[in-house]
Amino acid sequence: MPGLKPKDIREIVGEIDDQRVTEILALEPTAAELAEAAAWLSDDDAQRHEAAALPAGRVAQICEILAADEMEEEDRRS
Repeated sequence: MPGLKPKDIREIVGEIDDQRVTEILALEPTAAELAEAAAWLSDDDAQRHEAAALPAGRVAQICEILAADEMEEEDRRS
């Protein structure tokens, strides 16, 4: 199966800038890993996060990339 394309990434995680897409593509994640990272970041249930194992590997790396993108977006709005 061919790797993810930029449009695939944006379909899963929403609109993100080209730099973040490039960083994610460099990790060569699967769609499942990308979806898991997006789910982790969009879940506001703190108790569930405390009970669940923290993401690891590529999922954790994707979370870091996406979280950095969200922080920059918040800074631009301030």
